[in-house]
Amino acid sequence: MAATELPARRPDLSAYRNYQIVTLRSTAGVTIDCTPDLIGCAVSISGFYHAQIKGLLGNGNNEPYDDFTIPNGKIVLSEGDFGNAYKIGNCQPVAVPPHAHHQENAACNKLFSWDSPLRYCYPFVNTENFKLACAHGLGAGVKDTEEAIAKAYVALCNQHNIPIRVPTELGK
Repeated sequence: MAATELPARRPDLSAYRNYQIVTLRSTAGVTIDCTPDLIGCAVSISGFYHAQIKGLLGNGNNEPYDDFTIPNGKIVLSEGDFGNAYKIGNCQPVAVPPHAHHQENAACNKLFSWDSPLRYCYPFVNTENFKLACAHGLGAGVKDTEEAIAKAYVALCNQHNIPIRVPTELGK
């Protein structure tokens, strides 16, 4: 399919942009919301499929104990074993970074401080998972972690109709 302007619609698929989110929605009940640069995406599945899926994004039953279910149905405890069970072709084995030093990070704490422009959304969208992901990304040396996390948080806030933007010091 050639590039097209949004919104776009096909018989079973639609795509549109709202604030800082690009959405792809299927009539089968799958919605993918991404930042415009595709750095961060959220996948939502209809409740019809509750606990009927499995893969790298979990199984959709909201029970953390079985999130690491591999294709054969076995539950593993190791992130590496889980990731490697889904690799295809000649992919390198998953390298799991140590998590011990990722718990606190000054840059992430500043991003989600009460002085941040993101603060207007704090009562509506919990920051804890975003702060943890930020600390993990920075601890692993992932380029542009703060910007990616801020964009993901802003996108989720915009989904909740909270019109905030990525802090100007992070925007490119």
